Amino acid sequence: MKRFSLILIGLALGTLLLAQQPHHQKGMLMNKSGYNNSNRCNEMGFRNYRGKDDMCGMRMIDQLDLTDAQIDKINDLRKEHQTKIVELKADVSKLQIDLKEANRNTDFKKAKSINDKIYKKKGEIAKKRIELNEKIFNQLTEGQQERITTLKKYNRAK
Repeated sequence: MKRFSLILIGLALGTLLLAQQPHHQKGMLMNKSGYNNSNRCNEMGFRNYRGKDDMCGMRMIDQLDLTDAQIDKINDLRKEHQTKIVELKADVSKLQIDLKEANRNTDFKKAKSINDKIYKKKGEIAKKRIELNEKIFNQLTEGQQERITTLKKYNRAK
């Protein structure tokens, strides 16, 4: 009976894990006609928290009518950004390992110092995200910038 119960529980957990879908997928714009639209709002600093196809989640990139050159430049900016972010996150992970070790050894002075370094790195990550949004915004024409500002206000009002 125990064996049957364990198998049943294992199957139920396996089904739940397989049925879950990621909340979002990281994607990049590919080209004007066939870009990956899995995470369009995040690419411009927008997030659709409601999970609906609203003004932002539906066609943010389509509404901006980006040129191929703009799409290529945005792709390059995002690739460069992602490379830097991966490096910073790796640094944070290493520091977190050091922090755990310092806490195990009751070296609290060192733990505090490491903790400060972790949050400094996390601050750098946040600043780099803002810088990416600024660089992308600067790639847009004046009309596109006005449009994106309007769309941001619309999404905030919801």
